[in-house]
Amino acid sequence: MIVTAKVNGVVNWISPLLEDGSYFQTGELLMTLDPLNNTTPLNFTLIKAPFNGVVKERNVDVGQYV
Repeated sequence: MIVTAKVNGVVNWISPLLEDGSYFQTGELLMTLDPLNNTTPLNFTLIKAPFNGVVKERNVDVGQYV
């Protein structure tokens, strides 16, 4: 499965858990975004793991627009 954001924004922090081969647990914070729209609910800018898993490949870096 692929984890995606609910809103658009710029990645401002990525967890050390998001390295290829790393394990993560449901609810762990994986990254945060600076939203493009100031009316975006803060909880939408916190990207948390929706399930337990292993990072196969990370396709995002700090500063990228998602």
